[in-house]
Amino acid sequence: MKLESQVASLELSKRLKELGVKQDGAFWWCRAVRKKSYRIILGKPDRYAEKFSAFTVAELGNILKHTDLPFFEAHTKRWSTIHRDGTINLSADTEADARAKTLVYLLEKGIVKS
Repeated sequence: MKLESQVASLELSKRLKELGVKQDGAFWWCRAVRKKSYRIILGKPDRYAEKFSAFTVAELGNILKHTDLPFFEAHTKRWSTIHRDGTINLSADTEADARAKTLVYLLEKGIVKS
């Protein structure tokens, strides 16, 4: 499985940083000063122009475990997060993105704080 499938997407990683989530993941989406594209690296990205924690499924699970954790399930190669009371129903291509979308939702609605 590709690393990109095991961490939150670049777009969701940027949004989590904007929402104030502490940037302390093992992996990072990084862009060098003269480069247009991002790549994932392991470890602290001190020398990069832009950097966002690329949280893994496990890291996002640790963040979400302090909330009323939604239930995650797979359906035909898509991941869904369905809250117990039915108020959240999000889906993504990867489990990491489903968890990241859930965290974004909870932060945006003020249900949890970063």
